[in-house]
Amino acid sequence: MHTRLKEVRKAAGYKQQDAAEAFGVSLGTYRNWEQGRVIMNGEQLIEAARLFNSNVDYILMTDVCAREFDMQRRELDQLFDELSAEGRAVLLDVARSLSLHISNDAQAGVYV
Repeated sequence: MHTRLKEVRKAAGYKQQDAAEAFGVSLGTYRNWEQGRVIMNGEQLIEAARLFNSNVDYILMTDVCAREFDMQRRELDQLFDELSAEGRAVLLDVARSLSLHISNDAQAGVYV
């Protein structure tokens, strides 16, 4: 988790000091989170995802999972770039519908 935390912080353009202030913790505490010496609680993790424009699942991923995720994202980006404008619109509609369906199933306790 700590490697992802550092990655998303940097991608969002935050310095460690800025992040510590945003969380209301000392710089030492924040550094401990990024170095894996101390684990964030659930609320802090959710706040990190929000603050750094990421998501909790990504921050929690292991390096192996993250590499697979990155490969899948690159493949999707490449496929998306190869589509016509109409194809892109269709794909976005399908992705939104799928996301909504999965979200609704999760809320209803249905796991696919």
